[in-house]
Amino acid sequence: MDAETAIITDLNRRYPKGAQLTAQVQVLTDFGAIVRLPNDMAGIIRSRELSWAQDQPEPAALLSVGQEVKVLVLGVDRVRPHPRLELSLRQAERDPWADIYRRYQVGQVLRRKIVSLARAGAFVELEPAITGLVPLQEVSQAPPERIEDVLWVGDTVQAVVTHIDPAARQLRLSLRQHLAELERKPSGFPLGDLLNQEQRQLLLNWFQERRAGAQSEAVEIDAWAELAARFPRILLVDDDPSIRHSLQRLLNRLGHQVETCDNAERAIALCAERAFDLLLLDHELGTGKLNGTEAAQRLTRAHPKLPVVIVTGINWLAQHYNVKTEARAAGARGALIKPVEFARLHHTLTELAAGREDWDETPMPDLPGIEAGRLGEMTLASEDLLRSLNEKLSELQRITKAESCVLFHMNLSTRQVSVFAHTGARLSNYDGSKYTLQATPIEQVIHEGQTVYESDTTRNPQKFKHLDIVNFASCIGLPVKGFGQREYGLFLFHSRKGHFTTECLRKAETAAELMAALMARKEAERVIQQMQPSVFAGQLGSHLVHELNNRLSSILNDTQTLAFDYNAIEQRSSGAAALPQSDAQGRLSEMQTCIRSLQENGRAMHKIMRLYLGMVSPESREAVNLNEVIHRAVSILTPIAEGYSVRVVTDTDNNLPTTYAVGVRVEQVLVNVALNAIQHTQLARGSGEVLIQSRFASQDSRLPLQLRVTDTGPGIHQQHLECIFELGFSTRSEGNGFGLFITRGLVESMGGRISVEESVMTVGTIFLIELPLVLPSMEGATV
Repeated sequence: MDAETAIITDLNRRYPKGAQLTAQVQVLTDFGAIVRLPNDMAGIIRSRELSWAQDQPEPAALLSVGQEVKVLVLGVDRVRPHPRLELSLRQAERDPWADIYRRYQVGQVLRRKIVSLARAGAFVELEPAITGLVPLQEVSQAPPERIEDVLWVGDTVQAVVTHIDPAARQLRLSLRQHLAELERKPSGFPLGDLLNQEQRQLLLNWFQERRAGAQSEAVEIDAWAELAARFPRILLVDDDPSIRHSLQRLLNRLGHQVETCDNAERAIALCAERAFDLLLLDHELGTGKLNGTEAAQRLTRAHPKLPVVIVTGINWLAQHYNVKTEARAAGARGALIKPVEFARLHHTLTELAAGREDWDETPMPDLPGIEAGRLGEMTLASEDLLRSLNEKLSELQRITKAESCVLFHMNLSTRQVSVFAHTGARLSNYDGSKYTLQATPIEQVIHEGQTVYESDTTRNPQKFKHLDIVNFASCIGLPVKGFGQREYGLFLFHSRKGHFTTECLRKAETAAELMAALMARKEAERVIQQMQPSVFAGQLGSHLVHELNNRLSSILNDTQTLAFDYNAIEQRSSGAAALPQSDAQGRLSEMQTCIRSLQENGRAMHKIMRLYLGMVSPESREAVNLNEVIHRAVSILTPIAEGYSVRVVTDTDNNLPTTYAVGVRVEQVLVNVALNAIQHTQLARGSGEVLIQSRFASQDSRLPLQLRVTDTGPGIHQQHLECIFELGFSTRSEGNGFGLFITRGLVESMGGRISVEESVMTVGTIFLIELPLVLPSMEGATV
């Protein structure tokens, strides 16, 4: 036996395979770690034996020199001239595959992250030493050609375990089977699971109220006799013949005697000729010289006991907010908004009969007296812009060794100059000099676009006489062209003559261009934010016009059917072409069906128009209940969602407090996010559901009011989450990248925050909108 064989035999005897030892790390290498046993015997732990993880980490990430570790003997390394022990760190620990069935079972649904991609599919890390494979054919019902077309590294997926083989150390999962299971369920968001006992009772009450409401019109018609006796003679003034004649027919049917005309001058003449008990006066009369408000002023002055009600379009209060004040000043006692709802007409006449005015107002509820915080505005001088500009100024000051860097702004109408941002030496005499700064080279730089490069200001003291907000002997001044006209100028100051070189000038020019780009982008963002109502109107317009067109088609069909049936019954009554009694009864029944359909479609069109115009109305702070916002949003979204084969469901917190906010913005935010969710859901599966929830997080939270929009769409890649709200970014090829960018601006303008709370690929995404609870003081709040 040679010496080497003897050494190996001795090592195998003293350190049998499978023995556990304690060793100390001596050296870390690229291929593993060299350790020393208590008897100074050397051993090697190769990289593959450091961890059970599929992607082996660097040895230095697991071990450090001098660290004591427990190892398991694998055998003797025979390759080297001086044999040493082959050791394993991972096998000295628990083998995670040994009891794999205790933690994972076939059919179990897991939510994990993608750690790597291969041609065969995507690898999911279940735990540090266990990796599962989602085969390419198990990604979706229609497997993609490449795994990268659906899944990226870092994405979260939800998949079902389909195969476990501890001996081969293999585990496979399927997204496709999990999606099929979700689709077999009756609802992705089961209504029964969302409603507690109290909420179920509220739902039952709501259905009972609907049934009671269906009977209310008949009761009101029967009770109209008192109103007809109180207002027997009515004058109706409107330049639209269809509205004039239809409202006249309705009022005549209710027992009133109604006269009509189409201009204010004729109305004044009729009131002078005979007495009327009520005047319904259109505000926007297109005929004659006087509008409704002017006519109301003359008529109430001449006939002070005559109650005048202004009748105007659905967007009256939204677009003509001062009309109410003018109409009241003119002596009018109320308002009716076209199309005139039967219930609203009854309410107005009842109020007038009781001697009260009626202006279709909903009073603001009493709220606790806590001072309201200011709602932010989307302006050019936003915090992130100023922060970016100050960073650029600080960097410019550092590389040029300037003592002060100032960005000036000039008001183009008044020529007043002010400091927009600055770094370095403190400015002195600024407040007193801002009106004289225009008589300095600042105006020359900003207004005329000239460059100032002065190494010694003492050579021309008059030129810099009024620029005394900082002590300097040399300076650089450059125009900063933002979005549109020049309004900004960048200046660098130093107290030493000749400090600034031509190299400093070039660096300042580069900085000025960067600042101009920053401001141009921010101004472009501001303009886009201001375009939100127009963008929003266009976004919803095509969908709502489609819905209105469907309703209008139904109305036209029903009116034609009514015309046919009326002619048939009229002919029967005249004996011209007698119908059998049974046929006549059938025609009457069909006429009743058509009438009900006309009423339903008319109400639906009215509701759609009110909701739509409410969403694009001018902004004002008001008491906002998020559950009511959800209800209005769902009313708009439902017909759109149906067109995409998507169902919208809600889950609201009934204990949600009222907040003081810009209601239009909240509605636009919710509809923007939900519409995005609807479109993505349809793209992913052709159908699906969108869940809208409201929650009150905590009184102690800075943003306690929460809205969640959950879809069953394709999900958002982890790498896209950071830029999903950036201008111009869209995950859809036909998207313009405006929607979520505008939405973020709207939310932040209200002091809130929007984020993607969770996104699981092929399963869906949850958007979280968080808003502050703002409670106005009763002294300072105005509505």
